[in-house]
Amino acid sequence: MFMHPADAVLLRRSLRRVVPSLFLAGVVMEAFMIYVPIGGRTFYDVAKEKEAERRAEGGRVRDILRMAATPPPPPPPLPVGVDPPQPRGDADDSGRLTPAATSHQQQPAPPMSSTAAASAERPRSRSGGGE
Repeated sequence: MFMHPADAVLLRRSLRRVVPSLFLAGVVMEAFMIYVPIGGRTFYDVAKEKEAERRAEGGRVRDILRMAATPPPPPPPLPVGVDPPQPRGDADDSGRLTPAATSHQQQPAPPMSSTAAASAERPRSRSGGGE
């Protein structure tokens, strides 16, 4: 879509008139908001009050969240003669943990079959395809 040169000139002249007039309209509107009080207050007085309310509300929310993040109090002590609950997991009949549950060492791997051992030793091709 090409423009005729006369249309481009007309558009350029229109923009030269419209853009400065819109700029001046923005300046007038901003000055009105700053200097003209309506009901005894300017726009920026109201905006400052609203922002202060938002910040105060944010502070209250922050305080509530901070209070919720504090750790709960410790549980009350057990009455005399009551045993503590038994730990869950691998326990034998007496309630003691088995050595497998208390050991942090890694268990040895089960032995591999002969075909798995042979395939583990064979180098793989780089192409990733068949042989």
